[in-house]
Amino acid sequence: MGTSLVAKVVANLIGATAIATGGYFTYDYLTKEYIQNNFKKNEIHLLTDTDYESEWLKRWKEYVENRDNKWKIKDYPTDSTNLNKVPKDFKETCFNKAKDRSDNLQNLDDVKKWCTKSFKIATLLETEELVEFITGDNQEPAWKEAWNKYLSDDKHWNSNFLNINNFENAKKTPNNLPTDYKTKCEILKETEVRNKDESDYYTVKTWCTKLKTKTNL
Repeated sequence: MGTSLVAKVVANLIGATAIATGGYFTYDYLTKEYIQNNFKKNEIHLLTDTDYESEWLKRWKEYVENRDNKWKIKDYPTDSTNLNKVPKDFKETCFNKAKDRSDNLQNLDDVKKWCTKSFKIATLLETEELVEFITGDNQEPAWKEAWNKYLSDDKHWNSNFLNINNFENAKKTPNNLPTDYKTKCEILKETEVRNKDESDYYTVKTWCTKLKTKTNL
């Protein structure tokens, strides 16, 4: 086989490999979803130009508290001293990064932290069809039922999710509702989460609620 023919064969093999590899990467690239689509699927809401400035300010404050200007926001040394005004470049960076592919988990996490809306757990609970937060007078039976479920589930989880004080002692008297059980539920329901998948939301929904009555369904 002549040298020129060998060269042609090798070149063809390399070309075929490159095409095959390129096809793989093209397919891989095209099948990875954008961050904004990933969030939509998981009911995480990206901030937009039309959202209240107060929502943007929360995220800007959290970004500044991270201290390292990870996204290299323009004029950061000056703008970071003012937590009452969100830099245009910060918003633009959020918009641009939301269009990135979601396979970069660190980038996905950063966009979630700094570019999405947060909701009070109490607000999200209002959208539940079957349960509601225990509130109002004469609710001791409901609270005790929630407490007993908390104790029962602890046998499986072995984790004091509500951080009940003196929990080991409290477990010895299951008929007595701990003095801080209601308080811990009340405090936690006022905290904010991005969606219903977060652990704090699960905690409140599971151990601080009761079934809705038929009149409330």
